[in-house]
Amino acid sequence: MTIEQQTDYPSSGHVTIRVSPTEPTQFPLRVRIPRWCPKATVQVNSETPAAVAPGAQPYELRRTWKPGDVVTLDLPMPWRLIRGRKVQEGKVALMRGPIVYCIGTAQNAKLLKDNPDPGELTIDPGTLGEVASDTSVRPDGRKVTAQALPPGTNAAPVTVVLTEFVDPSGIATYFRIPNLAKAVNDELMSDCFAK
Repeated sequence: MTIEQQTDYPSSGHVTIRVSPTEPTQFPLRVRIPRWCPKATVQVNSETPAAVAPGAQPYELRRTWKPGDVVTLDLPMPWRLIRGRKVQEGKVALMRGPIVYCIGTAQNAKLLKDNPDPGELTIDPGTLGEVASDTSVRPDGRKVTAQALPPGTNAAPVTVVLTEFVDPSGIATYFRIPNLAKAVNDELMSDCFAK
């Protein structure tokens, strides 16, 4: 039995799994759907994709597998505004899939010269651009630009470059947003709050 997975996760949520038994074999193949993914789909070969909800238990594909069967898993990665707690109360962390984005000094020199406390910027989530390649932090890395308002009543919007939190020059990961009602609780902490 050979099972091969191909993906560029966490850069995208597209995963291909090739199942190659030496002969047709029945067994369950389990895939985990992260809690942050609201609309995953799983497709076997050319069958109709099945919508799969996130959860604590893996999604199980029980069937007789034949050589060359292909499972395609798509995990859309919408932006999430994760509500801060305790010291970060009233702010949010910006996440896409499992990745936290931050303000790094390397790509925001002018912004930081004028705004030395980037955690006080108010980021407008509606201005998040398309995710772009950024190999300055890691191979297959990503970055995004957004508009933000500095503190003050007459401040003009500024452009901020947000990089993945693995950015060694990262200095701020929590920000203000215009409407905190759009923030969600951290799904990883939901088990802690339930007890």
